[in-house]
Amino acid sequence: MQTPGFIQWALGMLCMVVSSCATQPGAVTGGSFSTRPSGEDNELRETKPQRGNRALPEVTGESFREITVAQGSGRDGFETIRIFADGTGYAVARIGDSRAVRIPLHLSPPQLALLLRAIQQDRLRDIQGLYSSGIQDGTQGFVELVTSRGRVYAWLDNYFEPVSSLFAFCNQHIWPEVRRRTPAHQRPRHLNLQEEYERVFRGKT
Repeated sequence: MQTPGFIQWALGMLCMVVSSCATQPGAVTGGSFSTRPSGEDNELRETKPQRGNRALPEVTGESFREITVAQGSGRDGFETIRIFADGTGYAVARIGDSRAVRIPLHLSPPQLALLLRAIQQDRLRDIQGLYSSGIQDGTQGFVELVTSRGRVYAWLDNYFEPVSSLFAFCNQHIWPEVRRRTPAHQRPRHLNLQEEYERVFRGKT
């Protein structure tokens, strides 16, 4: 018969094994976008137009150049997806409290077509420059669309409905692949999520 001390030790060892298996070194702990990060539907309280009231013609495969989609905060940094016209790009995904890893991406032609459909469904070509719920703290986001006819971008302050189709595309077609591939990268270049926030933020206020 095992003693209580042995049983307690065995349970402790089991917990350590389970914990080490559940969190592999370098595994993505983030990797998703949410239109309701607080679990609630926030009310839209403020919008601001694009600088110069910019708007673009309908986005097509011929005019599309690149898109950046990001979500996070100024304190914790941004997780980001950036896709170019040829389907290449990268994701910056969280692997710890403030660390991140950059994973190269290559969308297939059908995925690129679905991305363009999401851009069209969200009408990003005439998106406002700011959407805000008026909440002082919480989650922020950013989207920038570049075409052969110009670019538009929007800051999302605790309000993400304007990019719901884009978020859904990323969550279905990109983030699962990022989570699957990250542990396979033996020596990924670790980043600080704050670096990605600064890259996205710089020059766009």
